[in-house]
Amino acid sequence: MAETEPPFGPKSEELQKNENSRLFKKLKENSTIEIHGQKIAIPAATLDKTFKIFTERVLVFFPQDTLSEEVANALFRIQLIIFLIDNYYESHWDYKEDEISPLWDEVTLLIRHLGVGENQVKQFLQDIRAYEKVEQQMRKGDTPDSVEIKNFYFLKSCDVRLQRHLAKFVQAGEVCSSTPVQTDYDILGEILDDIDDMEEDQARDVYNGNRLIFDLKKNRQAAIDEYKNFISSIANKYEANDSSGIRELAGSVLEKIQKILLAEEAV
Repeated sequence: MAETEPPFGPKSEELQKNENSRLFKKLKENSTIEIHGQKIAIPAATLDKTFKIFTERVLVFFPQDTLSEEVANALFRIQLIIFLIDNYYESHWDYKEDEISPLWDEVTLLIRHLGVGENQVKQFLQDIRAYEKVEQQMRKGDTPDSVEIKNFYFLKSCDVRLQRHLAKFVQAGEVCSSTPVQTDYDILGEILDDIDDMEEDQARDVYNGNRLIFDLKKNRQAAIDEYKNFISSIANKYEANDSSGIRELAGSVLEKIQKILLAEEAV
């Protein structure tokens, strides 16, 4: 059985009293970021997503009032730039390395600024650069559903995992890995995001990596079965009275998957 360490961050009412949270709220108010002398506007939705990641997944690793403004700024900027890279791929089919490289260079500098050694930076960025390859392969005809479901959602949750590992590094001074329960929670969260974003992703004129959409287009029933079996396999690793919340989250995801099937049958 997987361990039962809760992957969640502090509860919302606790965040109101947490100086770390107020620090990130201050960073959230800055709607531009400067990279190589160029000021880039940050959409409000991107700032909201970044703040959500920190309050739910990062602050838990920092005891109250222990996070310095310098570290907070570096972590926040890293996530903002990652979202900028994601936005770039969504809006550019023909990507250009010379337009993306400066963003990755800035991420690397910020990670080094946190005390990470040059040889360790690649280790921290391994998963997120692997997911970037998935995005690039879409341009060559390899759609997201061609990637095995577990591997795909593991890679897609790379940004949350990177932030967690950086937070642990700042605290412990060494490279750490995520626990199995944290990984399962991340994967289920990404699947839930794909479900919740289906309508928006199909309506927007963007190139997105919503694997569920691609899978449903090929064979709707097979896609539903694949997702239900995979989600159930995660839930079944945990006891019914497990305190991690994984079974509860898996149940919510399964319920939404079932609604997709019922909606199709009603047409």
